[in-house]
Amino acid sequence: MNRDYKSFFGGSAAALGGVVVIGGCNYLTRRILAGSLSLDHYGFFYGMFSFVVFAVFVARLGTTEATAYLLPRAMAENKECEARSLFSWIGRFTLAATFCLVLAGALFSPWIARHLLDYPPGTFYWCLFLPYAVITGIDMFTIGCLNGMREFLVNNLIQSGKAVLLFLAVWLTAGSWGILSPILFYNLLFLISALSGLLDLRRRRGWSLTVPPGPGMAGRVFPVSVWLAMFAFGDTVVTHLSTVSLAVFSSLEEVALYNIAMPVAQIVKSLVALSVVFAPVATGMFVRGQYRDVRRLCLLVTGLELLAFPFLALVLWLFGDQIITLMFGSRFIPARNAMAVITSAMIFWAIAQFNMTALNAMGKQHWSAWITLAGALAAISGFCLFLPRGGALAAAVVSGGACVLWAAVSGVVLFRHLAGKIRQA
Repeated sequence: MNRDYKSFFGGSAAALGGVVVIGGCNYLTRRILAGSLSLDHYGFFYGMFSFVVFAVFVARLGTTEATAYLLPRAMAENKECEARSLFSWIGRFTLAATFCLVLAGALFSPWIARHLLDYPPGTFYWCLFLPYAVITGIDMFTIGCLNGMREFLVNNLIQSGKAVLLFLAVWLTAGSWGILSPILFYNLLFLISALSGLLDLRRRRGWSLTVPPGPGMAGRVFPVSVWLAMFAFGDTVVTHLSTVSLAVFSSLEEVALYNIAMPVAQIVKSLVALSVVFAPVATGMFVRGQYRDVRRLCLLVTGLELLAFPFLALVLWLFGDQIITLMFGSRFIPARNAMAVITSAMIFWAIAQFNMTALNAMGKQHWSAWITLAGALAAISGFCLFLPRGGALAAAVVSGGACVLWAAVSGVVLFRHLAGKIRQA
């Protein structure tokens, strides 16, 4: 087994191991919050959380996603100074962009709480949560850098520790502190996670945000990051924009039900960890012209995930009531259909992410971007048309349809490009 295969399978094992811990703790955290908060507070918190994460995604312009490709490419070409400059420039840009976002969020806080989140008493909570925009922006940046440098084990230890501590903190305080508990501990523990990642990169690589970046970094980053931002938009649509749309077009009760369905879906969505590991591995393989090996890995992963789909869908439809009751309690059984649809669709989301990660590593970011954008626009149109009456189930069906579309189109495009590369080799 060559080095790339070892790196992919070893990194995948570490990532999936971390995902088990992270996914389990995230589920337990949501279960505790669902039992401790009122339906309005539960829906408001996750509506607010999704809105902030979506805004951070837009503000970053894909720069964090670019680290998974630009850093390993620079290192593969023995350009250590360029990698250091990329790290410093992207980190500083992330800080500046998210800080501006916090200022704008504070300025328009009454309007956001009243009109977007449909909860006028939430202005104070919104302002208290706003620092999370800067904190999660830097946390995402460090995650991208660690994965880009194949520090999968370190990253998973940091993220797993954060998830465990968040669960413990919410478990101990949610009953007495209410909605203040997740607001305070999301800020605190994500800050610790971000600082831990930055310290590890400084210790292992000597990289620091205090080091001035070299000239011309914007021209190096943005031609790649803008396409990657469009590519990453799909995940934001399914995970966060769907929740924000429910808050705008439906009710906080439907937001709550959708966020009961999502923790189950996120267990399956954890298969996306394979794509995170694959990004730096595939980048190196394309640099060395190993096109057949890339195709072999893509076929293997896609085949295994498609085999899992019918079994997963059958279990969810037959035992949806029991799964919801066991995980959250019988009062959330109305979420069972949304849970079954969006969880089954995550298989196709994982396939699409793996395909488009290979396209990005090949240098075909524009293909991933246009495929994602087309599906995202279709999903947004569906949200506007169907969420006012269909609620959480409509959000799940629309998001699931987009996942199937992304998987099918990205697969056709990827394997056509790989066939062309193999013929030219």
